[in-house]
Amino acid sequence: VMAAFFANAFEAIGGFFTQIFMALIDIRFSDVKADAWYFEAVEWAGETGVAAGLGDGRFCPDGKVTREQFAQLLYNDADKPQTDGTLSSFPDAGQVSGWATDALTWAVEEGIVSGQKTGATVILNPRATATRAEAASMMKQYIADCIFSDEKVNEETAGQLTQTVRLFFRNNGLCGRY
Repeated sequence: VMAAFFANAFEAIGGFFTQIFMALIDIRFSDVKADAWYFEAVEWAGETGVAAGLGDGRFCPDGKVTREQFAQLLYNDADKPQTDGTLSSFPDAGQVSGWATDALTWAVEEGIVSGQKTGATVILNPRATATRAEAASMMKQYIADCIFSDEKVNEETAGQLTQTVRLFFRNNGLCGRY
């Protein structure tokens, strides 16, 4: 009994000191090393509120992003606008995580997410891994409809924006690769 008590106490104290140490050296996520090529981008995402990680001090940089997580990142970037809609038209709406409901509702309202067609049914498939094509499509819709909502974004201006973003990230050392 005493051994279990001390083991639990040590685990709690160790976690507490780990959090203090991370705060002192200004590392937001324990699993993102300062020399990682994506460190500055992940720190930026944490500082700005775009990404909160897993909620336990980890970011899981090698993990895969789900459709609902990607929608949440965009929703956070848009400053979490108010949503009035519902996801009830999707038969799998009940599979959406509670923390992602507003984000997916907003993404559907904005046309960023339209669902996946499976036979005659359209589903959200919120916990499935977002494919590269889905992520690119969601990002394009977000940029076109939310960031540049007052301007007409066509293929040429979208391409120019993409090039500008790439140059910004390269020139500021924010990305070592794509």
